[in-house]
Amino acid sequence: MPAPTGLLLPRLARRSGAPVILAWALRRPRDGFALRFRRLPPLPEGDAEAAAALNRAVEEAVRQAPEQYQWGYRRFRREGWDPYAGPVPPAPPASPPSG
Repeated sequence: MPAPTGLLLPRLARRSGAPVILAWALRRPRDGFALRFRRLPPLPEGDAEAAAALNRAVEEAVRQAPEQYQWGYRRFRREGWDPYAGPVPPAPPASPPSG
């Protein structure tokens, strides 16, 4: 399902040459949180490819403890549709290429 994905991070990393470090916290049963850090390989040059690489890295982190992910985050949204209120509507038709 298409979802909004920010491009600021890959563009800043590309321009600055800075490494991208993924960080997340895992709740422990009795003693707080365990912090995790992962240095990502250099991101691909294209925006779409870089965003996809970041999304895959986040998905890998979520798979470690999916019950701790913020599933209420409304990332998957479409104009006039609440994805948490009912079934998925059909995707809008693709626009023909201009030219």
